[in-house]
Amino acid sequence: MKLNNLAAVACAFLFCGIALAACGNGTTVVSSDGKSSTTVDSNGAVIKGTSGDASYTMNTGSTAVYPATFQLPQYPGSTVNLTLDSKLSQSNNSGEVSDSVMLITPDSSNKVMEFYKAWMESNGWKVVNQVDMGSGNGALTGTKDTKTANAMIMSTPKGSGVETSVTLTVQGK
Repeated sequence: MKLNNLAAVACAFLFCGIALAACGNGTTVVSSDGKSSTTVDSNGAVIKGTSGDASYTMNTGSTAVYPATFQLPQYPGSTVNLTLDSKLSQSNNSGEVSDSVMLITPDSSNKVMEFYKAWMESNGWKVVNQVDMGSGNGALTGTKDTKTANAMIMSTPKGSGVETSVTLTVQGK
């Protein structure tokens, strides 16, 4: 199973888990095949599972902590909203890993985009694509060795300022 499909499965479990939050603290649901579980409490959700030769773990709320081994830095002053760790097993000769982090910051999307572009360029990553979606929103892709990093950056108005959502994904072996 491709990691993108695995992420979609994990997101589906996240939405189910959020719906379970109304049921009370510490609610855990295990799939009928025992391969997936969702635990929701007042601190957030932890979703774990396997699908074929792949496994994933998703954390939200205060259970989402910026991974110390993540290939890109946390944007200064941002808040971690979600983490997703996905792995394909070695049995299919892939061994591919995909890690994602979602951050929130009050800084503009232009400022965030410039931060990640400058960081990649000064840390041995080759910026291979930068897309401007208007209003400073956009995406950035960089490569280094066998890894590919993507940054999707979107701002929305919030009060008198903005809230910028940053989704970082690093894939590869």
